[in-house]
Amino acid sequence: MRYVKEENTLSIPEDFEQTFLKDPFITTDLTATIMLKSKGIIDKVDIKILKYLYETKFCTREQFERWAKYEGLDADELWDRIDVMFKNTIVNKFGFVEEENYKGKLPDDIKLFYCLHDGGKHLLDNFSGEDFIDWQAGYNVTHPKNVLKSLISAELYTQLYTADSPLVFHTRRPLYNIKMDRFFGGDAFCVTKGEETHYYICDTFLSSDRTNMVRNKLRNYDSVFSTQIWKKTYKDCGTTPHLIFITDDDGAAGVLASEVAQLRISDFLISTKDRILTGINTPGSLLRLNKEQNQLELTALNV
Repeated sequence: MRYVKEENTLSIPEDFEQTFLKDPFITTDLTATIMLKSKGIIDKVDIKILKYLYETKFCTREQFERWAKYEGLDADELWDRIDVMFKNTIVNKFGFVEEENYKGKLPDDIKLFYCLHDGGKHLLDNFSGEDFIDWQAGYNVTHPKNVLKSLISAELYTQLYTADSPLVFHTRRPLYNIKMDRFFGGDAFCVTKGEETHYYICDTFLSSDRTNMVRNKLRNYDSVFSTQIWKKTYKDCGTTPHLIFITDDDGAAGVLASEVAQLRISDFLISTKDRILTGINTPGSLLRLNKEQNQLELTALNV
């Protein structure tokens, strides 16, 4: 049986299938879940862990541990807490295998991914301080490409969360209104540098995405970020938000840059699945188009 192994890469074959360690459609009793908090089985640290899972939707073990280290939580304590929450249907785990509807024992070296489960939704609704938690049973069952795109967003979230510049907030797929039309964009991250507020809009376009879909979405970005429309959403930002597009590899980056260059968007950055793993503050993690020479040049953020 072929399966995704535990390696620090952002790669999932699109013909593979999710296999969950616990049925993702199981629902839990609200009162019983809330009692876990009142009895001290779940505490404030666990709620913070659940908020990280909610913000990322899916994450890898490595991403989880990097975030936890920044929060002062060692790996052993993190996984002890995850085990308790898994047993109580608060978090879930899954891997990817080639076989459809696989129900057997998973290999020891399979790569596991982490996400909320129904009890986690109840706890966040009641104890996170968030006004609205957009989650329901079955929400985690999706195509491998959607998981991969979420993992790329999770990587950016984790890097910006642990960066020197404070991450003020993160919005998943914000909605933009363009006259009579609207579209959902990539994740928005707000950071502060001194007294300045900066926004980074990060979206992933893979080679397997339909060309018309990519072009339509890029035209929507053009309508928002080459005009003043963006100010309706980012009122506290003095400069146009930074656009970061992530794709498969350097070859795909060149193709994507050519598409964006035909639009009015004056400034944008491109990265790849491998480059983004080096860290957005690492030279060469991002690429910027030199329009005069029509080539991509190495760059990085400073956050």
